[in-house]
Amino acid sequence: MKKISKTARTQLKLYFTIIPITVCVILLFIFFTRYKVLELSKENLVMRSQKRVLEINDWAENVLRELNLYLLMVEELGIDNEETLRILNTSYQVNPSYPNGLYWGDVSGHYYDSSGWKPEADYVPAQRQWYREGLEHEIFAFGSPYVDAMTHQVCVSASVRVGEGRQESVLAADVYLDYASQLVDEILKADVVQSAFFVSEENMVIVSSDEEMIGVSLDQEGLSPLYSGVKSLLHEEHRELKQVRDGRNIYYVYISEIENTDWYFVSCMRWEDILGELRQVEVPMAVIGILAALLIVIVTRNFSVELSAVIRKAKTDPLTKILNRDGFREMVMLGMEAHPNQGVMIIIDMDNFKSINDMLGHPEGDEVLKNFAALLERYFNRNKDITARIGGDEFAVFVGREITREETDIMLNKFMELFRTEFASKYSEQGLSISLGVAPNKDDISYTDLYKKADKALYKVKDAGKDGFGF
Repeated sequence: MKKISKTARTQLKLYFTIIPITVCVILLFIFFTRYKVLELSKENLVMRSQKRVLEINDWAENVLRELNLYLLMVEELGIDNEETLRILNTSYQVNPSYPNGLYWGDVSGHYYDSSGWKPEADYVPAQRQWYREGLEHEIFAFGSPYVDAMTHQVCVSASVRVGEGRQESVLAADVYLDYASQLVDEILKADVVQSAFFVSEENMVIVSSDEEMIGVSLDQEGLSPLYSGVKSLLHEEHRELKQVRDGRNIYYVYISEIENTDWYFVSCMRWEDILGELRQVEVPMAVIGILAALLIVIVTRNFSVELSAVIRKAKTDPLTKILNRDGFREMVMLGMEAHPNQGVMIIIDMDNFKSINDMLGHPEGDEVLKNFAALLERYFNRNKDITARIGGDEFAVFVGREITREETDIMLNKFMELFRTEFASKYSEQGLSISLGVAPNKDDISYTDLYKKADKALYKVKDAGKDGFGF
């Protein structure tokens, strides 16, 4: 009996040792798994949000750039000119973002609309919001959003002052936000994102996954705690991922500013949606024990690896295998932060590349792009050099080390000669050459301004006859 009792005591001791350890391991694993899933979901939310912000930034910049081209023509010809009115008429139905085209009004009550719309006799342009906003703008800029009385859609006027004094008038266009709605729909395809919307500086919801919220002010009483919490976060200086409580629900909220506008992009995911499915497997995991825990660790690690691979792929140009526009922007911004006020940005455009596609076919054109990317990689191969294809036949290089103007001239002259040797002579019949715009990284310049300076320098070179570089 003593032996049996001793055996039983040994077994009980073993059970009371193994079971608590197993329970602790499982609980720790569940906690760790929840933490990792939550962190990965947060990163996913930020990554998807930043991608949509870059897309809406590009859209807004393109709309304003196109409208400012009209402004240049109007200023050159004068508003009281039949040719000017003909140019304004060409804006009608030319861009889906402002389908009704341009309209114009002055302080004397004159009004012209390229869509053919005729206002009532008591319509006074100078009393309209678009007119008052336009007086403050020297180039086209977005004003405050409003609900269009005819379409019941939220839109925003882009307007600009034309002329001075008695000749003062305003040119404007109503810009609709269908593209922003499309981006909201796209981000909601990710299961992790529960809600997404655009908000103006005046706290008005201008685009939302919840159609009932469109046109609603966040200042309005009776809104859910989620929207009230977002309102309190909007005007904070530092915007990282924040928590907002809505009753028993916890939301993670990411807010981004949109360049060239006074809008914010808000994306939200609910804690319960992230971990809800995980709870269903917690009891089976407790039964399965340590082996199941180890298996989930492996699955989680593989998921992380796959997600990293997806992120890397998203930042790489599929044809040339060098960075794409998004990857270039991220890497250059990191380089500028680590080594401020040193290096140069170079934007490169392949002149007459279309002739290669037209005369020799697109497969040959693709080979030219891949070979040119390989040349960039070979030539700009130092530790802090970054190369990318930013679209079509346009490439970019960031030389992140200290380099003088004289050294830059020598470096680019050698590169031009190398290009002529490897490409220009082979495609002389097509007139293939390259134009380069160069901008030095100095005076704590931002990435966006550095890029714009290099791009401006590029177009000066192209206007001067191409096949060269300029600062």
